[in-house]
Amino acid sequence: MKFQKPVSRESAEWLAFAAVVLLGCALSVFAVLSERNFILKNEHNRLEAQARIVDENLRRQLAGVRSALDSIRKAHLENSPGATGLSIQALRNAMPGVRALALLDKNGHILQSSDEMQDSHLDDADFLRSISKMRDAGTVYVSRPYENTPGTSNIKLSMKVESPPGDTPGVATAILNPAYFDVVMQSVIYAPDMWSSISQRDGFVVLFVPPSLRPGAAIPGLSVVPDDSRMVVQRTIDATQANLDKELVVAVSRSYQEISKPWIRLAIELASLWCVFVLIVGPSIWLLQVKRRSLSVLTEKRAKDAAENAERMELALAGARLGLWDQALPSGLLQVDERAASILGHVDGQPRTILNWRDEIHPDDLDNVVLAFDRHLSGETPRYEAEYRLRHVNGCWVWVQARGKIVERDRQGRPVRILGTRADISASKRHESEIQQLAFYDGLTGLPNRRLLMDRISRAVNLSHRNRQAGAIMFIDLDNFKDLNDTLGHDKGDLLLAQVAARLLEVTRKTDTVARLGGDEFVVLLEELGASDSSVSERAEQIGQNIVQRLSTPYLLSGHEVYSTPSVGVAMFGADTESIDDLMKQADLAMYEAKAAGRNALRLFSPQMQTQAAASVALERDLRGAIARNELHLHYQPIVDADRTMTGVEALVRWNHPRHGPVSPAEFIPLAEKSGLILQIGQWVMEQACEQIRLWGARPESRRLTVSVNISARQMRQPDFVGQVISVLSSSGANPFRLRFELTESMLFSDTEDVIEKMNDLKAMGVGFSLDDFGTGYSSLSYLKRLPLDQLKIDQSFIREALTHTSDATIAKAIVGLAHSLGMLVVAEGVETEAQHTFLAQSHCDSFQGYLYAPPCSAERITALLNTQGLDQVH
Repeated sequence: MKFQKPVSRESAEWLAFAAVVLLGCALSVFAVLSERNFILKNEHNRLEAQARIVDENLRRQLAGVRSALDSIRKAHLENSPGATGLSIQALRNAMPGVRALALLDKNGHILQSSDEMQDSHLDDADFLRSISKMRDAGTVYVSRPYENTPGTSNIKLSMKVESPPGDTPGVATAILNPAYFDVVMQSVIYAPDMWSSISQRDGFVVLFVPPSLRPGAAIPGLSVVPDDSRMVVQRTIDATQANLDKELVVAVSRSYQEISKPWIRLAIELASLWCVFVLIVGPSIWLLQVKRRSLSVLTEKRAKDAAENAERMELALAGARLGLWDQALPSGLLQVDERAASILGHVDGQPRTILNWRDEIHPDDLDNVVLAFDRHLSGETPRYEAEYRLRHVNGCWVWVQARGKIVERDRQGRPVRILGTRADISASKRHESEIQQLAFYDGLTGLPNRRLLMDRISRAVNLSHRNRQAGAIMFIDLDNFKDLNDTLGHDKGDLLLAQVAARLLEVTRKTDTVARLGGDEFVVLLEELGASDSSVSERAEQIGQNIVQRLSTPYLLSGHEVYSTPSVGVAMFGADTESIDDLMKQADLAMYEAKAAGRNALRLFSPQMQTQAAASVALERDLRGAIARNELHLHYQPIVDADRTMTGVEALVRWNHPRHGPVSPAEFIPLAEKSGLILQIGQWVMEQACEQIRLWGARPESRRLTVSVNISARQMRQPDFVGQVISVLSSSGANPFRLRFELTESMLFSDTEDVIEKMNDLKAMGVGFSLDDFGTGYSSLSYLKRLPLDQLKIDQSFIREALTHTSDATIAKAIVGLAHSLGMLVVAEGVETEAQHTFLAQSHCDSFQGYLYAPPCSAERITALLNTQGLDQVH
């Protein structure tokens, strides 16, 4: 029988490589085709859903127009011209997008209308000819789009009016701008290449979005010959069901080229991937095989040389600078040379014979030594190796490393002699202990560090899974520790941390772990607190309160009596705990809740904390795209003089969240400050405000209006802030003398000189400045004479209590006097009552702002108020 030659290793590798490439390519083709089919099907379903949305909303809008026409017809049939006119006007006002409502006779003369077409003739020949063809009083007749005004397309929806006896029949007509349907059409556009349309069955276009087609033009993809370049979905509004004289066709479409981009990109990426794979793996296999053949030749040569000297060289290298020992079996008689004996303090330079070597080994190490020895004798290990402690002649213990090998056997193969070496490794053991101390313990306090803590928490959690005993971790942060370092120095801070560590060890159990994470952060691990949640939380809270109380007592640091308080967060773990990272985050979150509660406090973690933190993160994530999604907008609150004439406005940003509705600035502005988004939002507010200044500057009644914009400290600290303002003013064309920035006193806490320099640069251009919430900060009054301010704004907290608290009234008057003495104007914020206005006016306050005059409102509303100066109409 002839056997085939086995396949070589190299051939098998190339065959496997080819199989992988072919299989990968086949899977890639399958993946691309599956992705293509999924994308096309999903897009078609999505277009069908969008078309259905347009269909349903269009039916409701047409039903609204039909209802309006029917109301006009009924009013006319009641033979009440006055009521008909009022009904037409009321319906016209209630239906945005309806250009006009009219009642016509059979010749097209207007009997009643909602605009100034009274007694005129509706000049539309096609429509006039169609009046006589309107037979069914319950049908709405839809005209073709026409242009009454060049560039403006209109559509007429009409219903026949049954005339009373002796009167001439006519029609009730609604003249619609196609934009009446625009909101519905725009709502389904979700891609730049997409369009939607409403057309009549005879091909005339009613509305095309985006507005790239004029009425009557052909719609791409809806021609007689199908357009293979676009995916089109249509829905027909049946004339009978909708009470129309003709069918309407709703269509939505997308370009196949755009739809196919994802799966084409996937195909290109997979093809590129496999090309790179072949170009890299193929040469790698070839190089590996070449190297393997070279190594094989070299290994065979070395093995031949090493086999001759292996045993002799092994003993020679093992014995260099090492003590030798020789043990006879089975008697156990041990002989050691002078070097091995000197390790234990025998300095006579003579070999020694030991009858019972087990007596010299440390009791804790004996079992491991005997086990390693027996395993070698039984053949489980090729050599004997062990590290253990031997008794020195002075009574101390010395770490040694022993290695040995059976060198002689009897005729039955039983070992009769072992030869080995002994080395003193006490120094390396000390170094190892020092390294372990550095690796797992804090150098300042001697407490376990983060690495050792996480290991112990992991073991504690695993133990709680087995014995059903829950535990807790406490995250401790020292309040205002940075202030102590800054005032007394870091050496005193280190002393405080050492004393804190000592106190924590005093008030915790021996079985608990106290660790320092770094800085002023400590963690206490409490194990086996109980089996029920109530007992665990009770015991953890009791220990935590003891910690708070102990750490709150005064510290003596090199003669300085120092007070320090902790904020403690507690998170419990038990059989259901899975993630240690989540456990640490929970304790950290509870600690921050303790900080927020006023510090020197303890808080236990609750799911509500996690929910609130997650909600804050989600809100911050939504805020990042709010500008791009046009969710932010500006409101303007008027600022008036003593005669209640509007002299300026304050720009206030508002956020209308798509799911949560209006979000309070007190909620999202701190998030923006914390995340740095305040820079982007502040830039957007400045751009919008400057654009509004330009628009108001073109109108006589508003050209002198100033717009105040709040500037955050982070904006002001930007090195190019002045350049940003100049760029916005230049691009918008706004008058810089109408722009005013409102600053807070907190901006003066740091980089005061830089703030003053930037203010002077902008002041030279005409930009004004107000100091907001004056009286609530802590800035020095000496800065006021150096700051180029135009206004001081009295904080509303003083205005609110000015009539009931003498101190608040005195402060308000003092601010007015101080500002006037420095050549500044004064604006009072939060004025809500006439009594407050009277008091401030009598105190010679220059300007006023508050709900008494107007709440924040849109720019259009401000323009309307300027035309009438009727601030009371806002409420």
